Amino acid sequence: MSEQERALIEAGAATPVEHRWPTRADWRHLLSNRTLLANYWAFFVFGYFLFLFMTWMPSYLEQEYGLDLTQVGLFAILPWLAAAAGMWIVGQMSDATLARTGSLRRARSLPIAVSQLVAALAVMPLVFSADLDVAVACITVAVGATLAANGAYYAVNVDITGLRVRV
Repeated sequence: MSEQERALIEAGAATPVEHRWPTRADWRHLLSNRTLLANYWAFFVFGYFLFLFMTWMPSYLEQEYGLDLTQVGLFAILPWLAAAAGMWIVGQMSDATLARTGSLRRARSLPIAVSQLVAALAVMPLVFSADLDVAVACITVAVGATLAANGAYYAVNVDITGLRVRV
């Protein structure tokens, strides 16, 4: 951390933080803002997809392809490695888009929409193929893509409500 950053943090530490409960206006804003509503829906889909892959994928690989638990574990780690890489890449792309365009909507919404579309399309071949390599590749792309926009979900909330609601 630079000295300038350290000074800024230390100066802020001496300032008391205002704590208050959200007002009706705050709640109205949170529940009626179109950008936030879209983000809530997209995050719900993201959560559903995440839960599906965390609970379904190991048993799917075990039952469909006859893998034992150790083999499932080896295949199951690939999607999460892809997700970790995807989160970093999408975060960098989102920040670069914001710096280039100055548009928060483009920088945050585009990665969410594209990553979720890629994730949805990636699971389609599972229906048509019985090949383990295809299944692992599709699941890896789907999990990696769906988790890649995780930071953008949070950033949308901070961008919209960061200065408005302080709890």
